[in-house]
Amino acid sequence: MSNYKINIDGIVETEDFYLIGYMRFSNMKKDFKDVMTKDYTKLGEYAPNLKIAAPMVAVYKAMNMETMDVYSLHALPVEPTEETAKECVKVLDEKGGMWAIIPPYEAALKVTLEGSYDNLMEAWGKAYEFIKENELVTDEYASPWESYKVHPGMAAGDDSKLVTEIFIPLIPMEEEE
Repeated sequence: MSNYKINIDGIVETEDFYLIGYMRFSNMKKDFKDVMTKDYTKLGEYAPNLKIAAPMVAVYKAMNMETMDVYSLHALPVEPTEETAKECVKVLDEKGGMWAIIPPYEAALKVTLEGSYDNLMEAWGKAYEFIKENELVTDEYASPWESYKVHPGMAAGDDSKLVTEIFIPLIPMEEEE
């Protein structure tokens, strides 16, 4: 039994960020972890020349909950500087990567998982449970994402030290006067 904690952090405002990464089809139960690891390893080759702005992220563009097939962007958030832009062009040209911008959201539900990725589905479930219980509305045109604040490369093999933040964009509710 693994030691983990799921915290509903509440509704936060996000800032825009720029990503360089790879869009992939994979299956959460079969090959997602391997595909993601390969993508971040490739991106790591360029990391010394990029101005990394935040931890690695996975942006979920589409997911079939029955089959667990997912279309996701595995990316590094980068500072939008001239030097970074030149390095990103190399990734795009040489490795078939992509450049993306995640716009700021006035409202996003933030949930933090401290512990193994084995508990991610439970964390996502609690997030959507919170949304339903509080009658919040997800932004169907926006993609939710995970930010890996402490990833396996930083946790020295101890999954209990992993920290993953989940963000689900919401439609801001108008305040009643």
